[in-house]
Amino acid sequence: MSVDLCLTDDAVDHVQDGVDVSIRFRHQLSPGLAARLLADVPMVFCAAPAYLARAGRPSRPEDLADHDCLVFRVPQDGLVLRWGVVRDGVRFEPDVRRSLTCNDVGALAMMAVAGGGVTRLASFLANDLIADGLLEPLFLDNEGPGSVTVEPLEFYACYQDRRDVPLKVRRFIDDLVAGLAGHPKLQALPVRRA
Repeated sequence: MSVDLCLTDDAVDHVQDGVDVSIRFRHQLSPGLAARLLADVPMVFCAAPAYLARAGRPSRPEDLADHDCLVFRVPQDGLVLRWGVVRDGVRFEPDVRRSLTCNDVGALAMMAVAGGGVTRLASFLANDLIADGLLEPLFLDNEGPGSVTVEPLEFYACYQDRRDVPLKVRRFIDDLVAGLAGHPKLQALPVRRA
């Protein structure tokens, strides 16, 4: 098997563009395509130590309404990716004060490192920055009443919805699933106890 990798944030038409498999997160799923879950990627609310020293540390998601927040705009449709959290089994989206909206997650991470505000990053971006002391995680106490869990970002392998999926597509997706299972970059941060 050979792979022709095309990296784009543009909408991909499988038939017109000759694409066998596209990787999309839940918000990007399209009717007419079959989708197989690849990974639930933990998300991390985080900010630079300098920002937290200047603006204070939010203790709960509702506090984000009073903080500078750096949010992601989906390039395909221009919508802002919502910040979902779950408290006591109930999902909600806290109000946030958007100080900056950007369509590149790498740029959002660097703006957060520079002290621009609070952002929400996938674990594969956030964990190394946190380990290096460039960012600090928020809302990590995930036990007991009132605990908050950040909604993960689900990534899917999408392919044309047809009965006879080509063997190369099935094998490629199976290999992706196997390769991502238990990958250390896709793990949640350990919970710190005071």
